[in-house]
Amino acid sequence: METGKMSGQMTGHMTGPMKGTRRRYRVAVLATVVAAVSVAAVGVGVAPAGGQDTDERDAVIANQAALIAEQETLIVAQEALLNEYRCLFDIDTEVVPDGCPDDPDDLAPPAGTTEQQWEQLRRCESGGNYRAYNPAGPYLGAYQFNQGTWNGVAGRHYPHLVGVDPRDAEPTDQDRMAYRLWEERGWQPWPTCGAPFR
Repeated sequence: METGKMSGQMTGHMTGPMKGTRRRYRVAVLATVVAAVSVAAVGVGVAPAGGQDTDERDAVIANQAALIAEQETLIVAQEALLNEYRCLFDIDTEVVPDGCPDDPDDLAPPAGTTEQQWEQLRRCESGGNYRAYNPAGPYLGAYQFNQGTWNGVAGRHYPHLVGVDPRDAEPTDQDRMAYRLWEERGWQPWPTCGAPFR
């Protein structure tokens, strides 16, 4: 069973029909916000009529300013909902500012491995130092990625991490990148330090 696909088990995420309900709810909310933004935009286009006295004109201008402010608020809310939708369905996640929130299942060691094995691997590769640098590769971070391997894994799983120096990535990002690499190639990328686990 792959990490993050624990259907049938009680996890922090909805699965099956409940997840479908959550998705339908999010899509309905998104449609409501889009409609509200459209209504606000129509209201903003009303111009003061000629021949109005100063008080009436000022009232219309104040009303338009309030509508513009409301429209801007709704646009921000719409963008936030769109980003949630992108993360929920894993669509265009590279455009989400600061990436999608952590998925707890995504942070767990892959099935068939243990946290103790990963801790031992980190100690062997880098002394457990997430900022480690080995000029021989150069090899970077706790798991001693070279930049090409890092970018390849990131491109397939976490596009927002492409081009990031592994040493500059958060420890949780380095962990999940190593987990994804292991799911693709087992312990092979760590020929010496991964040997005891084969």
